[in-house]
Amino acid sequence: MPERGKEKCNIAMIQFTDIKTTLQSLPIYAKSREMKIIIIIALLIALPAAALNAGIFALPDDNGYGYPRTNGANQNTDILKWDSGVLGYSICWFKGSDHWVGNDFDVSIYSDVNSMIIRTRDDWPNDEFDGFYIKILDDNNGVPGDKIWPIDEDKRYVDKNEIQANYDEGWVEIDVGYSIAVDTIYACMEQHHSYPDADPFCVDNNPVDQGHSWENNRSEWRPLDTGDLGDITNNNLMLRIRATLSKGVRVTSLGGIKALYR
Repeated sequence: MPERGKEKCNIAMIQFTDIKTTLQSLPIYAKSREMKIIIIIALLIALPAAALNAGIFALPDDNGYGYPRTNGANQNTDILKWDSGVLGYSICWFKGSDHWVGNDFDVSIYSDVNSMIIRTRDDWPNDEFDGFYIKILDDNNGVPGDKIWPIDEDKRYVDKNEIQANYDEGWVEIDVGYSIAVDTIYACMEQHHSYPDADPFCVDNNPVDQGHSWENNRSEWRPLDTGDLGDITNNNLMLRIRATLSKGVRVTSLGGIKALYR
């Protein structure tokens, strides 16, 4: 295990030819801060070889970095997100219990959180899903506050069978069904299981921090920071929510520009 600061990974130069070989051969890096150790693996298979050789990141082909919402299944729902849609890194803690990550969302024009949509994977650090916990917190002066969902338990466990049944092209969508009573929420995921028998969380390929992702490593909530994992500034968590617009509010598109009207 390389010591922090002694060896860094130039992620933009990694060539991916065979995914199995690559996953086995890539170096694993440790992060130590307040007793936290993170295992990280770079995944840039979506980037063309020319971009890799040039040492640059590929731009997403959707709404762009940090775009807060896209249309959901119909005009009455939105998918709220802060990621680009392109996977940058998958990350695990050695000890997963009480290690949380989450995103904040402005839900002031929404009535319900229908689901959480989480980027994870079943091919690293092992070859299967293992399960994780989710919950929703309210806002406490700009940081994650008290649990407001689930109602009847401290957190909701999502087992490997539920993950597998709802997994599609890297994303797993988990039913929530929370009736919104606040303006800002924090949608959160706990790794729970320990490396290597755990499901990783993921950050996107955008090196610009959008400032909406958080972590709690058994102590207190703070902005998500991958900065001492090497030459890495990717801090945008790939965790989204699907939300229903409040009654009387709907979204339309005019020339590609969204407008809200009552």
